[in-house]
Amino acid sequence: MNSGYHIKNLAVFYGQKPALSITEAHIEPGEMVALIGPNGAGKSTFLATMAGLLPPVSGIITFNERTLKELTLSERAKEL
Repeated sequence: MNSGYHIKNLAVFYGQKPALSITEAHIEPGEMVALIGPNGAGKSTFLATMAGLLPPVSGIITFNERTLKELTLSERAKEL
């Protein structure tokens, strides 16, 4: 089974302004990940998008081989 988060060609905008762009990333269960960067770099935007709170303009996010859109709010909350 291919578990964890997988991100491909993700783009998030605030209005017309690009806020985040990720070509590809994989976060496996139990893996420690650090988000570092200056203010305005997109750290909080990344977390909000991964939680399904901000919709991406393009790209796909999967969690345990299911897209975030496929997860119910209850399933998302359980994983958070």
